[in-house]
Amino acid sequence: MIDEEDREDFLEFFERAASGLDYSYRLDEKGKLVIDIFGDKSSQRFAERKIRNAYRNFYIMKDRKMGLRRYPVEVIAELAAGVSIGLVEKSIKLKGRKLERRKDVLITDLEPDEITDMINELRYSLDEIRPFVKQKMVREVLVLASFISGVNVVDMMEKAIDLGLIEEVNGIYYLRKNPDEIIRMLVGGD
Repeated sequence: MIDEEDREDFLEFFERAASGLDYSYRLDEKGKLVIDIFGDKSSQRFAERKIRNAYRNFYIMKDRKMGLRRYPVEVIAELAAGVSIGLVEKSIKLKGRKLERRKDVLITDLEPDEITDMINELRYSLDEIRPFVKQKMVREVLVLASFISGVNVVDMMEKAIDLGLIEEVNGIYYLRKNPDEIIRMLVGGD
C-alpha cells in the first residue's frame, strides 16, 4: 500500500529501481498499487526482491527524524555511478554537513535534491580531470579540493603542481603530502 501523496514520487523512484525488469503496474479499485511481474519463476523472485527493496528504500529515505534523513548506501551507489561512496562521504563532511554511517545507511541533513546535485558536481569534476590524471587518489584529492573551494578542478591541479603538493613524473602524478593536508592547503591557501 502506497500513501496517495507519495504515489507519484514512489513510482518515479520505483521505475529507476526496477530498470531491466519486465513488469506493469496499475491501481486497483481501492487505490492499492498492483505490480505484475512477467517472466519465469526465477526472474519473478528476483523482481519481487527488487520491488520490496525499492519500497523499503523509498520509505527509509522519506522518513526524517530531528532534521536528518537516511539514505541506503545501495541507493547512493546507484545514483553515484562512477563516483565512489567514499568520495561522497568525504564531500559531505568537508562541506561541514552532518554525516553518520550506520551499517548500510548514510544519515545526513542533506535533502535528496542536494545529494543529487552534489553527486552530479563530483561526477562532472571527475570526468573533467580523468583525461589528465589516471591515479584515483590524486583525482579524488583534486576533486574534493575543487568541490569545497568552487575552483575548477583542472585549475586546482595546476595550483597543486605549482605549490609542489603534487608531482608529475613520466605522466604519473604523485601526492607529496598527506591527502587531507593537500586539500587543506589547496582550499585554505596555506
